[in-house]
Amino acid sequence: PSQRAAAVMSAPPPPPGAHPPFFACYLVVSLDPRRAGKSYVGFTANPPRRLAQHNGALANGAKYTSSLRPCDMIFIVSGFTSKVQ
Repeated sequence: PSQRAAAVMSAPPPPPGAHPPFFACYLVVSLDPRRAGKSYVGFTANPPRRLAQHNGALANGAKYTSSLRPCDMIFIVSGFTSKVQ
């Protein structure tokens, strides 16, 4: 494996009782019938917070998804051990 992959694979396990880190890719789609089929793919450590950002309820949503509002997160792929994979 690459040096980066080797570093990720050899990372020490979390301490007992600690939760392992959560990283996920996701798919957001527009619920607006005028924007049917429009979507956005992103990455997050907190899907509920990120969806609220995309919908404008919290600051720092993606600029592109402001035109998709309202939107819904319909697919999440988790299990990544870090932000770099």
